[in-house]
Amino acid sequence: MELIYTGRFTADQIEPVLAAAAPIPDDDVEDEDLALGLGAKRLMPRMEAIVRRLEEINGFAEIQVELKKKNAPAAHAKSLHAIEAAAINLLEALGTGSRGDVELMPRHIWNSLRRKAELQPSRMQSGDYVLRDGIASVVRIAGWAQKAKEQEWRSSYKSHRLLVEDHLGGDLINSVLRGVCQIWTDILGRKIATSITPTGGPLIRFSTACLLLILEHQPSAAAIRNRIRRIATGTSPKPRGRRRKARTVVAGI
Repeated sequence: MELIYTGRFTADQIEPVLAAAAPIPDDDVEDEDLALGLGAKRLMPRMEAIVRRLEEINGFAEIQVELKKKNAPAAHAKSLHAIEAAAINLLEALGTGSRGDVELMPRHIWNSLRRKAELQPSRMQSGDYVLRDGIASVVRIAGWAQKAKEQEWRSSYKSHRLLVEDHLGGDLINSVLRGVCQIWTDILGRKIATSITPTGGPLIRFSTACLLLILEHQPSAAAIRNRIRRIATGTSPKPRGRRRKARTVVAGI
């Protein structure tokens, strides 16, 4: 392979992408050079333009992955769920049900625990009172943990929704494929068309090579074809079991 600009990628990493893009026109193309600043364009070989676009796509993908990690449900939300479950399990073991109804407790369990409760240092309260208060505390802890967990999940969902609505958000594979389609049209000057052959046509092969470069992930040719068709038509898949209006996707192609 002739010496070309590879940027952050190695020549071995870029070679499959350029091979899948062949034949690449020999003339130069005017494209944005991020090294010169946003909006700054210059003439460059089309192979270099492909690599620079892939660098940009890769950078956005890294940001998207990092943002989703930061907006993932917090670890302590899972801990709160575990606390809630443990408290409810204790109540169930006591025989009170999740609401802590002491009248449902087997008498032999109540009597055994009450005798131990009577050994508490404070003589101002009866064993019955201490035991009832202890069970009520378990109920309160279960309720506090549930409410705190729900608050954490709501906060996480809101952050994730805002991220999805952002131009960096949404489905990561679709985000990469939108950029790949832009390379296909802007740099290579070709139309978006997908073959129905099992292995896919030129665009499918090029998209597969780009996905392996950036995400190290390779969906099937059929999956890539379906995604590209939705990107090209500006629609998202409808969920099973219910109907909703098609969502516009900014494809930029």
